[in-house]
Amino acid sequence: MQIGLRGMLGLILLFLTLQMQAQEKLLCDDIKSFGKHLFKSESFHDIVTLSQTCPFAKQNKSTFDTLQFLLGRAQLKLNKADSAYHAFRKIDRDADLYRKGIRLTFNRYLDNSDYATPLSYLENGDLAIQKNPDITYFSCGLYLLNKDRMGFDSLMSDGYMIEKDKRILLKQYREQYASIKMKSPWMAGLLSAAVPGLGKIYAGKPNQGLSSFFTVGLFALQAWEAYYRQGINTPGLYISGAFALGYYISNIWGSALSVKIKNQEELYEVDQRLRDDLYFDL
Repeated sequence: MQIGLRGMLGLILLFLTLQMQAQEKLLCDDIKSFGKHLFKSESFHDIVTLSQTCPFAKQNKSTFDTLQFLLGRAQLKLNKADSAYHAFRKIDRDADLYRKGIRLTFNRYLDNSDYATPLSYLENGDLAIQKNPDITYFSCGLYLLNKDRMGFDSLMSDGYMIEKDKRILLKQYREQYASIKMKSPWMAGLLSAAVPGLGKIYAGKPNQGLSSFFTVGLFALQAWEAYYRQGINTPGLYISGAFALGYYISNIWGSALSVKIKNQEELYEVDQRLRDDLYFDL
């Protein structure tokens, strides 16, 4: 009886194994339709799992390209731009899905303000930019966003085919970046240390500078008056002195911070316009 039970359990296990293998074979035979179904139902993690369960490389060329495109799209939905890029790179270079996939990925890098990663792919020769004027234009823009003017000038001088109006636009952005005068937070702090409020004026905020000057000056004057009238051991001296010192130190820090914010605002304005111009229209 014990042997019979073991045999029965073995038969059940064998039956289940064969059934699972049959289901897996059926799934892999109709993998293209199933992959599309998973994407439409937003089961993006399942598409990644599907690529591991049923190797796409065993499919014919058309099916393989479609599955790799679905896999790349799923990775983008999961905010994994690098994985998406490598999935799209396996598609036939002459296929429209390849070109669309690469451009979708580069748009996502723009969304994430990641300029260095796509530049590394371009510099490593992963893409034949000389055959794709829009990729060349995108690359030049990335160099500007990455504040690499030398890289921009080098790529522009290589003479790759970029439309005339886009080449003019890139040069205009190059001039706009060059015209931005970045101020020094250290200089702002030193100026405010010398004369309270002067750093704020240097940062382009004269009203705040005058307010800081009079605030620190008022408390300093009150501290001096308390000392002059009642001597060094008077509460008024310590209270007014503490306020004067606090405003003095905060004014130094605030002046440096104002310059940093001002620099970022000026750069952000140009960055945002350039980013909007670089997005691929898909």
